[in-house]
Amino acid sequence: MKSKQNITLKLIDKFKNGDEKAFDEIVKLHYESIFNLLLRLVGNKLDADDLCQETFIRVYKYIKKFKRKSQFSTWLYRIAYNVANTFFRKQKIQQFFSYDINEETIVSNDPIEDYEMNPILLKSINLLPKKQKSILVFRIVEGLKYKEISKIMNISINSAKVNYHYAIETLKKRIKESNVN
Repeated sequence: MKSKQNITLKLIDKFKNGDEKAFDEIVKLHYESIFNLLLRLVGNKLDADDLCQETFIRVYKYIKKFKRKSQFSTWLYRIAYNVANTFFRKQKIQQFFSYDINEETIVSNDPIEDYEMNPILLKSINLLPKKQKSILVFRIVEGLKYKEISKIMNISINSAKVNYHYAIETLKKRIKESNVN
């Protein structure tokens, strides 16, 4: 019997040559192992299934770039791991922004987990200019210092500070306005 790796490599070749059904076979061959990995990482079947689908969407998108420098399973696990990390970052952001809103909690670094997600804050954050939104997430959610943010975003430290300040002021203003209405 041929190894899973050899079968997969042949299926990849077929897929690269236009056989769409070959991709379905790749998914069938690897779905269970990826699902089990993701289930262990996220802890529930519903999220694991969603992330498994996302993993194979990315595989479909990038499989033609697979260079065979590593085993396919290694490459596939790395994609699944990255998908899970993206999921965790989104969860962390949602958790951070899921508490009651007032001036003190906007700048707090300790999310209060017992409150429902406040749609006003989420909407306000999503309306921020991209740079301000990114700096806010890096600073509050990721806990990065302005120096690190400036390197990541290729801006000055002062620009990071100013944009963070404007983001906080904008959020305070929008929240006050929504509390008045």
